[in-house]
Amino acid sequence: MAAGVVGTAVFVIGLALSLWPYVVPRSFTFWEVAAPADAVVSWAEPGRSEPDPKSPWADPTTGEPLIVTHEGAFNPATGRRYAVEQNIPRLF
Repeated sequence: MAAGVVGTAVFVIGLALSLWPYVVPRSFTFWEVAAPADAVVSWAEPGRSEPDPKSPWADPTTGEPLIVTHEGAFNPATGRRYAVEQNIPRLF
């Protein structure tokens, strides 16, 4: 009886592993880690005076783009600065 249970378990595990690429979408698999070539780089180098046009960061009060570095986020139009804590801009 135990041999039948073990054999069934081995069959089920083998079947699941063989169907894995067909059942799980590639976007959810752990081996796809490369970013696309046009990925957004959200951190600017320190000393930059103009915001990157691809940057997703915007000032919550004016909607203007921000220059975000590891030291802080800066709105060059208004001069307002936001702190960065644990690599997260504190915009609110």
